[in-house]
Amino acid sequence: MKKENYKSLFIIFIGVIFWIIYLGDSELSKYGIYTIINYSTHEVLSLIPLLSIFITSVWLLSLIIKIIKERNIKSHKFIFVLLIILFISQAMYISDKEQTNTTSFVTNIDKIDGNTIIIDTDEHEIKLYCPELVIGLLETDGTEYGITYEWNKKNPGFGKLTMVQSIY
Repeated sequence: MKKENYKSLFIIFIGVIFWIIYLGDSELSKYGIYTIINYSTHEVLSLIPLLSIFITSVWLLSLIIKIIKERNIKSHKFIFVLLIILFISQAMYISDKEQTNTTSFVTNIDKIDGNTIIIDTDEHEIKLYCPELVIGLLETDGTEYGITYEWNKKNPGFGKLTMVQSIY
């Protein structure tokens, strides 16, 4: 493997580390946990997906130009394939994130089924995945809760509970 490929792999490795930090922060921030990574850092980390797809696309374009000039794909084949995979993965992640919405409302819980709470609205039934720690605290006795959950536009009847608060 050429020295240039090692440099490229090192840069990709650094990018993967940034993505791991971003994904960890993203999961913690769903629940409002800003003790490990503060909110201002969270805001900066939210740029990672957009910056990384921009950097990947510029890098990929420059590599394509280099391959065309040299008329030799063999020496760049591994990095080229890796950049294509990274670009597609990043584009899919950003596309999926754009489909994710957050909704908050006051309701009561109609049914609890395993780790899923079921809420019947006037329009449709909503099934929400709920962490096991929280499921034991919820009641189906008519208690009103302030609920926040994430859901995908492609599947609005299912979501993930991110916050619940008993309304007195």
